[in-house]
Amino acid sequence: MPDLSPALIDVLEAERDALNARYLLRVRSGAKIDAEAFLTHLRQSVAPLVAKVHETLPERTRSAVIALYDASLDLFAGSLLGPQARLPAVQRAWTDVLPLAARLLARAPQQVAGSLCNAVFQVTSQPGTRPEAWLTRMVDVAPHCESVSQLLEAGKVAAWQAGMAQFRRQALEAATKLPAAPAAQALGLPRSTPPERLRDVLERLQADPWLTADAAMESNSQGRSLACVATVGAFCGFAGAFRRPPVVSCQGERFLASDGSGEWQLFADAYGAWFRRVGAASAKTTAATRHPGINIEAGGTIHWGSVSLAQPHLARASSLACDGATLAVTIPTSHHVFLYSRRGGTA
Repeated sequence: MPDLSPALIDVLEAERDALNARYLLRVRSGAKIDAEAFLTHLRQSVAPLVAKVHETLPERTRSAVIALYDASLDLFAGSLLGPQARLPAVQRAWTDVLPLAARLLARAPQQVAGSLCNAVFQVTSQPGTRPEAWLTRMVDVAPHCESVSQLLEAGKVAAWQAGMAQFRRQALEAATKLPAAPAAQALGLPRSTPPERLRDVLERLQADPWLTADAAMESNSQGRSLACVATVGAFCGFAGAFRRPPVVSCQGERFLASDGSGEWQLFADAYGAWFRRVGAASAKTTAATRHPGINIEAGGTIHWGSVSLAQPHLARASSLACDGATLAVTIPTSHHVFLYSRRGGTA
């Protein structure tokens, strides 16, 4: 096969029957794989990776070829690679990120290739996320990860900051497990950030969901005035979740939103927001909740402790809920949920 690296050619020839059987199995099961496009992918994406693996750990070349071949077949079968690819960002994981993780790919080709492709698929599939930001961050941090676990932990942090707010807790836990330099890079901070400064940043991020990592690096720790930090949710006819204007409640640290028929858990912070469907509406979600120290006047002015904010559009609010850091408010004429904080700002 012309244009393929010698290392890849050697394995393809030695494993010809087994690899052909894998290809035919996918095709016979109904997968539509463009043979020419698949060969182009082998030349342009797989061959350079195999060459890097061969340079690093020659004895792992065969394992890498088989793992990358299988992963490629699965992605072509799912229309995630090739001319009909549904999510172009997946291709960038092969061309931009995997080459920078060649040492780790050599050690665990199936895990590394599978995990990175799954991660970019998840980030890209969720509305409102920023897959290009995830890819760019992984390009920065991948060369500096000393183990597969470090790469995967960094990926969690990058996914959170790319808009997957539901992974906030896991991402902050992951950042604490990483050595200071890759942790700082995963957070988008200078690699030279001192460990003690990084610990302070992580503590501030833990305490305030409306701080970004950059804002947490600032020395000024004073609280800010009450402000609207996000407006989330929409009518289902406009790619939102709700059929009717929702109401909100708070159960422990969980925000729940209901439109009377369905119920969603709301995850939101400075990096993004996401509604996860949890089932049918329950009495707990639709019941009014009270929060000492917080009230909204009939005209829309919010009073939260010692701070106030006039918000005329919140006149006659239908519900409010607070978890201590975020206040969620709804009105009977909108499918939005309005989020307020006494500290922080939007991403």
